[in-house]
Amino acid sequence: MPPATTRGSTVLEVVVALAILAGVLVSLPGVLLQAARATTIARRTVVASIAAADKLEQLRGLAWGFDANGTRIEDEESDAARSPVSPSGGAGLAPSPAGSLEADMPGFVDYLGADGEWVASAGAAGAPLVRRWAVVPAPAVPAETLVLEVRVFAVTGADGRGLTETARLTTLKSRRAR
Repeated sequence: MPPATTRGSTVLEVVVALAILAGVLVSLPGVLLQAARATTIARRTVVASIAAADKLEQLRGLAWGFDANGTRIEDEESDAARSPVSPSGGAGLAPSPAGSLEADMPGFVDYLGADGEWVASAGAAGAPLVRRWAVVPAPAVPAETLVLEVRVFAVTGADGRGLTETARLTTLKSRRAR
């Protein structure tokens, strides 16, 4: 038979182990909740980044250069607020109105679903993502280079009126001969 001190320390070890286990079990739901929130935020950020990159590629794909004779080509008619881009009915690469990144401006905004799929170019109440873009002539060489900026916002708030910027991408588009 082991000495009494060994039996007492075994019971004490079991009590300490049970207390640690209880502490872990109590904190586990909080950790899982935080992990779920972090996963949701990360997913939304990835979807928004891809949506911003897709819009930049659409804008960069519009004609804006020179033809074989050196004549300027400027697509100011394509509707980039539609998916796929429509060849007419929009502003194309025309300079955007001031504030097109801060407010929904027709021709420079569209609405996306949770997976980044295009929903509508206007009036999409309930769409979880709003994508806005601006086309601005570069200050140093306005006739030759455009600054293209896209921002994607997550719709937040109980009333769906709040916006949280989730992604922002900017690039340049310069004229080139075709």
